Parts: sequence; C-alpha cells; structure tokens
Amino acid sequence: RRAHEIGAPDSDLPAIQQDIEARDRRDSERAHAPLRPAPDAETVDTTGLTADAVAERLLQRLLERARP
Repeated sequence: RRAHEIGAPDSDLPAIQQDIEARDRRDSERAHAPLRPAPDAETVDTTGLTADAVAERLLQRLLERARP
C-alpha cells in the first residue's frame, strides 16, 4: 500500500519496509506517549491472508470473547 501511495516501483519495497520499521521503532521508544498496544489488545497475524480471511478471523475472536 505504501509503495502505491508514493508511486514507488516494487523494487523500492525493502527500503519502504525499512522506513516503516524505523518509524515504528521511533514511535515506540519516544519519551512522551510511546506507541504501545492496549493492555487487552490481541495481535492478529494477517500474513498471507486475504481481506475476507482477516475479517473472518477477527469475527471469530470477537465471538470467542463475547461468550460467557
């Protein structure tokens, strides 16, 4: 998505990924309001999943949490 937004060729993907990782590292290490997940946040690995598969996985997690 980022490559498309800035009009970069696919060959720039490693550089774009490095930029994103550096930004995330700066945001999580800053002194004021560091970027952190909420205490009750769940991480969902979406690697290799389609948008529909991600939605299904999130729905399953939501339903699991809603059960008494």
